[in-house]
Amino acid sequence: MEKFAFVIHPLELSDVLRKFNSAKYTPKVVLEKILKLAPVFTASHITGVREKAKALC
Repeated sequence: MEKFAFVIHPLELSDVLRKFNSAKYTPKVVLEKILKLAPVFTASHITGVREKAKALC
């Protein structure tokens, strides 16, 4: 597997608060509006993912 992508969006505001701790000081209504206008961004990088079939060979 050369490249891998996993796309996810926050289901609840608590998901955002876990990643961005400083967001807890922002009112819920303002945070929701910011998230609607925010561009797509990379929240983290994952390395070391291997296909199970290749790992067993």
